[in-house]
Amino acid sequence: YLFIREVLPPQAELVFIWEKQGTAFPFSKKRKDGSRATHKEWADKNGFRNWHQLEFKLDLLDK
Repeated sequence: YLFIREVLPPQAELVFIWEKQGTAFPFSKKRKDGSRATHKEWADKNGFRNWHQLEFKLDLLDK
């Protein structure tokens, strides 16, 4: 994602949409407390200011 951002035109912006922002970022290393970096933490750390969490309900599966 960092490389993609660098090659985008100046007026373009990479936007992330996550199902759950608190999900551990893939391939993140474990911290001393055993937790891993989340998608939101990674985006904030790397200067991605435009991210969103997708919110939807799967009520039909419960029926």
